[in-house]
Amino acid sequence: MFRERFRFFVPYVGAEVACRDYTHGVLNTAMFVVPCLQHQPNSAVASNCLMNSGVWKNDDEFCHNYSLLHPKDVPKFLGCETIRMDGIMGLISLGTKTLPRPVAELASRVELTRWLTRVLLYTCVPGSPGMQMVRVRMPNNLVAFIRLLVHLQAVGYPAHWLSEFLQTILSDTLVTDVAPYLGNFPIPLSDLGRSVPVRRVRLDPWLAEFENILVAGLEGLPFAVSLPADFAKDHTDIVIYEAVVQPKGPDLGPMFATAPVQDNVVDILLYKPSRTLTVDALARLIPSIIERRMAEPLRGTVYLLSSQEMVDIPGKKVSWRLSKQRAQEMRKEGWVMVVYRTDNHEAVTLPLPANKWTEVLEQLDVD
Repeated sequence: MFRERFRFFVPYVGAEVACRDYTHGVLNTAMFVVPCLQHQPNSAVASNCLMNSGVWKNDDEFCHNYSLLHPKDVPKFLGCETIRMDGIMGLISLGTKTLPRPVAELASRVELTRWLTRVLLYTCVPGSPGMQMVRVRMPNNLVAFIRLLVHLQAVGYPAHWLSEFLQTILSDTLVTDVAPYLGNFPIPLSDLGRSVPVRRVRLDPWLAEFENILVAGLEGLPFAVSLPADFAKDHTDIVIYEAVVQPKGPDLGPMFATAPVQDNVVDILLYKPSRTLTVDALARLIPSIIERRMAEPLRGTVYLLSSQEMVDIPGKKVSWRLSKQRAQEMRKEGWVMVVYRTDNHEAVTLPLPANKWTEVLEQLDVD
């Protein structure tokens, strides 16, 4: 009953589909739903907000929290038409545009790069939904970020803009005045103008996840990208690992779970143990690591995975994707794995050695 939902209408066909709209709001609606509409004058997707309408100051904040855009900028960044943008008490409605759009109608390269940097850093080091019963859910991860790049190429952005931006991530050479948002959601509209002194951020802890995504989907990318030399050479080298984990705290039931099942607030942390840096300290220092404020952990001794195959803390099971070569090296070097919460930067499972990880053989669906 208490939920956000959207409906999209296909004119002259009479089909109507109702779905939830708390899967990253306007951004994912523009990426995944609008492209499914027929290209006819009245085609549109409409959504409202029923689940957490009380947390928003206004409709502009609702739009910005998920898209990191002011409503007036949604068309030029995401390539869709904004018909209505009053989702809290009314409807948010997006319509289709013929794609690709002329570059003159789109954001400049400087604007695009800064926005993509915000989306990237806010995904790597997210804010907190808070502990209140009605809160903002932010489910997107780095898989969704790569999907956004694919969508932007279809919108009309030059392929080399997107390729070169992704290349700065893979080479860990991104220089920016954007910093992660570390406050509570929703992200205020005033955050649009926030900046810090220009510096080079640190992204190597997320390269293992980019390896998982890009090696598996390289042939489907609509732009060129040169993968680092230590990435896996074939998609079959990326496999699923499963582990039986032990929660750090007692089982207090779903209301007080160490990792809420309805909130995307957990990452998997893979790291090489250090005498000077405990796992709890490491989890708390993730915001400092991306800012290069500390010498430790050394490059290649910690990886973070924002997307997982399964995280079931009550059931004590976790699974994730990783290249075979990295997993073998981690076993030799004595790496461990923990699940940690991104909202309070605390580990919620005990460290599990790499020799306890089990490779899962995937079964292909041949039906």
